[in-house]
Amino acid sequence: MPHTMRRLRRPRRTAATTTTGTAASYSSGCRTFRRWCESVAACPLPASPATVVCWIAAVTSPQATPSQSLSISTVKVYLSAIRREHAAAGHPSPTLHPSVDRAVLARQLDREPQDVSLRRRDLYLAALPPVNLFGAQAMRDRALLGLVFAGGLGVGELRVLAPQDLTYRPQGLVIDVGGRKAVIRTGLHMERDPVQSVRDWGLHLRARRGRQPAAPLLRAVDQHGNVADRPLGHSSVSVIIKRLTGGEVTPHALSRGMLDALANGAPAEAVKRHMRRRGDVELRFRDGLSRRVGL
Repeated sequence: MPHTMRRLRRPRRTAATTTTGTAASYSSGCRTFRRWCESVAACPLPASPATVVCWIAAVTSPQATPSQSLSISTVKVYLSAIRREHAAAGHPSPTLHPSVDRAVLARQLDREPQDVSLRRRDLYLAALPPVNLFGAQAMRDRALLGLVFAGGLGVGELRVLAPQDLTYRPQGLVIDVGGRKAVIRTGLHMERDPVQSVRDWGLHLRARRGRQPAAPLLRAVDQHGNVADRPLGHSSVSVIIKRLTGGEVTPHALSRGMLDALANGAPAEAVKRHMRRRGDVELRFRDGLSRRVGL
């Protein structure tokens, strides 16, 4: 039978498809949550947001026994299980309440090393090429770091980003990321301002072409400073960030930089708006998270 026919006959996976491993994790999550609710005389179905928040605090507490303690990533999987179980029973999910998001963010910050906020920011600042280096590679690297750290963009989003997706405003930069808006507030220090770094790279591309350049925004640059027309490879972003930070951080870890703002007193809702790119753009400019982390 031709290979193409075999492919056509394979069952297609849909959004509702759940793998065996995921189903087992969800089942374990529901059992764990029910057992905890029984131990404290709480109702597991339907559960209240307050019950879910108390469960998160209990299973992520340093005082939790090894058999009860759960990692943050496991808690997130189990929250998905609780949400699915409530939906199947026709109940509104308590996991969608803002207090549950705040509890997860707070525990996530508590479980990281005490110096992680400063370490991430200091890695970003130390990795920035000096502003007096005007070579193409240095300018591109500054723009790349700013978009990852201050904008929270992922590798896939960086590779398809085009100059036309950028809108500069007096307050900072608005980036259209697949229909959602990433916002970066203008920094107080020009030498570390991510908005200025992105603007400088865009001007360099424009001067090179003599017109507004087409996609992609972030391109490969060879050792002689020649800018290619092709985008950065998927692994290239990781290689560049690891080179600049001495191999200490991945793009994903650096893109979580605005979680550092929580340690500087920013409301959890402001961080959530920034990382998920939801809410009013002007409101997120007023949040000013990039200034809270010293940019």
